[in-house]
Amino acid sequence: MRLARIRIARSCQILITALSGTASLLAGCNECSQGETRCDGNTYMSCEYDADADFEPIRWRRDTCPVACREVAGHASCVDTVTPVPECAGGDDDICVDDVPTGCLGGYPIHHSRCEGLTHCFAGTICGGDRGQRTAICAIDANAPPSCSGNPACYGSVLTSCECGLVVAREDCGGVDFCRTVGGLTRCTATAAPDPRCGDPTKSSSSFCDGNTAVGCGYGYTWSATDCASIMYTCRVTGGQATCEDPSR
Repeated sequence: MRLARIRIARSCQILITALSGTASLLAGCNECSQGETRCDGNTYMSCEYDADADFEPIRWRRDTCPVACREVAGHASCVDTVTPVPECAGGDDDICVDDVPTGCLGGYPIHHSRCEGLTHCFAGTICGGDRGQRTAICAIDANAPPSCSGNPACYGSVLTSCECGLVVAREDCGGVDFCRTVGGLTRCTATAAPDPRCGDPTKSSSSFCDGNTAVGCGYGYTWSATDCASIMYTCRVTGGQATCEDPSR
């Protein structure tokens, strides 16, 4: 099969080289139109170009769906039920099912990743989307500060990120002086002032050993600390960077 594809691809290459700009010849080399999808029984088929293979035409990629494959309005997708469900009867807006953000396609649910940590599924927000659909996402709560966005920002001592008007990440830095924006990066710092052991305060990344603790820095502030002894390693500075290393080596 691979040899046959190479022969076809080379033939297409010769045709395209000899008659460049002839759309009909180029289309004849492809099995389908890029972006096209369909179902073949329980198999999801997507028309894709293999970017890693030179002169390969566009071909069908086949993937077996865990539950079922369905086509709706010319679009195919793997879905999570064999028959439509009442929860998706309202259209193609996202919903929450058992606290899991879930998309709907013609009445069929398509589950996304389960919410983790302190987050829960929130549905009904209009955010992004090609057609202004209502979106379901994992978030902590709806108490988003004004102007909060996906870029972390300090609201007092609390480092907060938002999406679709919902708080998706929140960390109390322990004090106003420990939540900082330095070098275009906003995060909690371990110190309220630059630590001279970090070295050049203009560097985005540096580190040092504090006893057997590897301390990470950014722009002169300490960001993180790893206790090497807790993993039975030793803190060493190699190539200007502090890392936890196997003491036997």
